[in-house]
Amino acid sequence: MKKINLLLILAFVAVFFSCKKDHETPNTSYSDGAFILNEGAMFAGNASVSFLRFSGDSVSNQIFQNANGRPVGDVLQSMNLIGDQAYLIVNNSNKIEIVKTSDFSQQGVIENLKLPRFMAVKGNYGYLTQWDDSSVGILNLSTRSLEKSVKVGSGPEGILIHGNYAFVANSGGFDHDSTVSVIDLTTQSVVKTIEVGGMPKKFVVDKNNMVWVLCSGDVFYTPDWSAVLRETPSKLVQLSPGNLTILKEITLSSNEHFSSLDISPDKQTIYYGCGYSVSGIYALSVDAASAGTLKVSGMFNGFSVCPKNGEIYALEAPSYTAAGNLKRYSADGQHLKTYKVGIGPNAAVFVE
Repeated sequence: MKKINLLLILAFVAVFFSCKKDHETPNTSYSDGAFILNEGAMFAGNASVSFLRFSGDSVSNQIFQNANGRPVGDVLQSMNLIGDQAYLIVNNSNKIEIVKTSDFSQQGVIENLKLPRFMAVKGNYGYLTQWDDSSVGILNLSTRSLEKSVKVGSGPEGILIHGNYAFVANSGGFDHDSTVSVIDLTTQSVVKTIEVGGMPKKFVVDKNNMVWVLCSGDVFYTPDWSAVLRETPSKLVQLSPGNLTILKEITLSSNEHFSSLDISPDKQTIYYGCGYSVSGIYALSVDAASAGTLKVSGMFNGFSVCPKNGEIYALEAPSYTAAGNLKRYSADGQHLKTYKVGIGPNAAVFVE
């Protein structure tokens, strides 16, 4: 009888400590890895953030909700790391959520924005593209308030600060546009508008300090949206940040319309891919005169290049009702690993 009781006690202790271990407080340190932005489904309010921890090679999902007891909001478009804080730009909720980078606890919120998309930062100011009124909002990071709005082209999308200029890609938004607006940061006004090509999206800076803009190319439909009337080609356009002129144009495709752009850590290789009728991610030397070569095959919602090792983080959204995937590839396109993340992943933001 005593032997049976002892066995029961030992079994209870084993189960108790096993359960305790399973329910220990999860690792909430976000200092070495990549944040994965999951935009969620429009109008569903189910955007989320995942974190790929380099040490241990594991993913934690729903880190904003776990830290704050509520979801991020409706369509997480982009994120900026500023000091020890992260600014999460939530497009359809018209807000920016500010969290502490180390544990993702809320530090503040900026509301009543106008379909915000992307932000670039210099000094104490953030320059925020907004679709609803085709403007760049100038955000004081200390007061967390918009001090001024600068009118640009339709549907401003990507924004890049280089020197004393902010380059703004006017994607057309709900209409059509083919220009880059250049804002002088001293006067906070547009000093030049450059015609680059249909639906400009995003920018990178190369090893020679030149600015590149990815133009997705326009698709024009019949009034009932049942057929394509015509298309303009997608292309990469190199701009001089000195005299604000076009240096080079490379046509990429007449029927593939690329929407994502990034560059290798050494700034010598441009990567482009994703978008309308696009299957894959391509690589192009900044010295090239023609379109690049396919590096990664697949239908992706977005991708990012790790600034530490050049790995390609491709984001897959099989549907907007179920979890998506992060697929890690080496710089030369070899698949390394796949991870489950949130709904509609669109980009990775790396902690440097």
